[in-house]
Amino acid sequence: MTFIKHFNSKGRNLYGSAIFIDGKVTIKLPNTKKVVESGFVEGGFGVVTKDVTAHKSPYTVIFAKYDKEDLPPELRGQMYKYRIYAEKISDNEFMFPFSKAEMMNRK
Repeated sequence: MTFIKHFNSKGRNLYGSAIFIDGKVTIKLPNTKKVVESGFVEGGFGVVTKDVTAHKSPYTVIFAKYDKEDLPPELRGQMYKYRIYAEKISDNEFMFPFSKAEMMNRK
């Protein structure tokens, strides 16, 4: 997977969706995955993982901040929350395409 820009992120253990609002993104993956790389790819977000033994928590969660200018103009609304479900590209690559984003609510 070729990244355009990487996320500076921290994570803890909490599948398959990304929720973003006002410069913050939360990505949930299965607990059998550990994130190796994450960031923007052409047309969305991308995550490269590696397999690990399952933890107590059902998910692995990554919290990251991003610049709003990295999003398409239609997804830059202030205080609007969007969700994108993961597309599994390979065993250890997940993509969250902007074209599949759906608005959750207005906060």
